Amino acid sequence: MPMTPEDFEAQEVMFERLKREFDQLNDQFEKNLKAIGITEADLGSLDLDKESPEVKLLMEQAQQAAQRAGQDRVAAAKNQPPTPKVPYGGARRGGLKV
Repeated sequence: MPMTPEDFEAQEVMFERLKREFDQLNDQFEKNLKAIGITEADLGSLDLDKESPEVKLLMEQAQQAAQRAGQDRVAAAKNQPPTPKVPYGGARRGGLKV
């Protein structure tokens, strides 16, 4: 089944929406890093075992909130119209694969 212009437009709209969402998440991430006073390079060297119980609790709450947000995003994506299923590499009738 060939991809119709409407399918292509729906994909473009979905892509732009996801791009905006990704940019918003990146901005929020950068603000959060500035708020706690660390850089992205410092993330790899964090040792949560040395942190206070309050920080551990906040990290656990943030992870749970992120997990819930991800699950909500998956549920919302399931409600979106499906993208067209175009077989990759399938030749049209009478066409040649190059």
